[in-house]
Amino acid sequence: MSDETLRPWEVRASRRLLHDRWISLRADHCVTQRGVVLDPYYVLEYPDWVH
Repeated sequence: MSDETLRPWEVRASRRLLHDRWISLRADHCVTQRGVVLDPYYVLEYPDWVH
């Protein structure tokens, strides 16, 4: 086990790719605490719904 404290990723940029009343998709440029770059990191945002 490591004594490293988990820190949030740094979001350096964000682009909205799609947005309507039901769903939003964005692509973030993220950097982890260890310096790993995740680009693009896709994020889906949507309201609560029932299937």
